[in-house]
Amino acid sequence: IQNVSIDSFYMGVYEVTSSVYEDVTNWPPEKGGLPAENISFLDALNYCSNLNSNYPEYSFFIPSEPEWEYAAKYNIADQSATIYPWSNEIYIFNANYGNQNPGSIGVGAYSYPSHFGMFDMSGNVLEWTNNCFSESLKDSVVDNNEDCWVVARGGGFWHGAEGVRTTSRYHLPQDTEAAGVGLRIAMRPY
Repeated sequence: IQNVSIDSFYMGVYEVTSSVYEDVTNWPPEKGGLPAENISFLDALNYCSNLNSNYPEYSFFIPSEPEWEYAAKYNIADQSATIYPWSNEIYIFNANYGNQNPGSIGVGAYSYPSHFGMFDMSGNVLEWTNNCFSESLKDSVVDNNEDCWVVARGGGFWHGAEGVRTTSRYHLPQDTEAAGVGLRIAMRPY
């Protein structure tokens, strides 16, 4: 067990959709839109910069790995953590995983959110975090480290039940643009 401290933050209810990614003035993402895919970590950072320019009253960012995991699995009501965002069990009707669909589907299509009310934290598309990969979950923010591979969380539509657990971790080069790789944004008001 690791003790990790995180500051207060807000997490997007949905993964960033294609329409919002293409035009930041459409913020926030709406239920049913297809998630943005083929987004590299570098593109995700640039997107946050564009959001910050258009909405200066907020600080938008790619969540750290500890922030992402907290939002995905913590149940504040009973002070516990779950294996999947909604509980400790998964069924085919809970999330877009296991190749049940040929690709990603509209955000929020499955009505099984995390305990904090965020949809698709398991399956659909992988979501970037702002951490270099290491063997343990720690706050190793990328910060201009061009050599590190960045952690993506949540699993994609092609992963099995093990791959979409709240603790499943993937690491990719920062410039990876691939189907099933997208993002979810976090923010803090100024």
